[in-house]
Amino acid sequence: MRAALMITLARGLVAPRRASISGRRALALRAAFDDEQWSLYASQSGRWEGIWTTYDDQGLEQMAHEGVWDVQLVPDDKATHALEVPGPGGGARSIPVGTYERGALGRQTCAGAGMVCGPSLLRSGLVSTELLLRHGASRLRVTVQHAPAEGKDASAEPALLCYRCVVARERCDAALGAPTREVEQQRWADVETPADGDDTHFWRGQSPWAWRRTWKGEAAVVTGCVVQEAGRPNGWLSHRRRAAASSRATHSTMA
Repeated sequence: MRAALMITLARGLVAPRRASISGRRALALRAAFDDEQWSLYASQSGRWEGIWTTYDDQGLEQMAHEGVWDVQLVPDDKATHALEVPGPGGGARSIPVGTYERGALGRQTCAGAGMVCGPSLLRSGLVSTELLLRHGASRLRVTVQHAPAEGKDASAEPALLCYRCVVARERCDAALGAPTREVEQQRWADVETPADGDDTHFWRGQSPWAWRRTWKGEAAVVTGCVVQEAGRPNGWLSHRRRAAASSRATHSTMA
């Protein structure tokens, strides 16, 4: 009697088994996911010329320069990725990033017109995460870098704090090049909408903290090879800064 009771209790403590899928089904799901990711990644390819603006952790502009984010598709479903930045002598300096292929995009994940890369550990010790969103021939690419920080006393937990943020305003337009203020004025000169249908405004003269408010929407979560839509209640994302930081940020504008 006692032995039977112990067996019954033991069975009740055993965690339920997860529903499993066959190996063939898992391979099919993985292949479909890789095909979708490659198609979305290929849609982001091209020579994206832009203005890259660097801000510190308080939202104050530190520097700005022109740069190129270049991804070219090559045979056998591969892509070469390189960056072009100003060199010491004033000319362009090419920095190879890597070669990617179907099923091997590294830490890059695509969803619709957007893509996220990272988090990645840089040689400098910073942790970098990049998010980009495309609209027509224009896109906004934001790179946030965090640095390790230790507490003032031994009991404090180590943490990652925002170190810098790079906002890249980019266009894939060989005729006009990087979307400078002058180029944007040229595109919008005496027209309600540019001829290419891209109604993006990069230069509005607003502080980066003008976006500090409550945002509502939905989120997509990637788990393994499945993109899951996850709803969020109203007001699920609220970003607040200290009053001191806000007062300092008022002296900074988005260029």
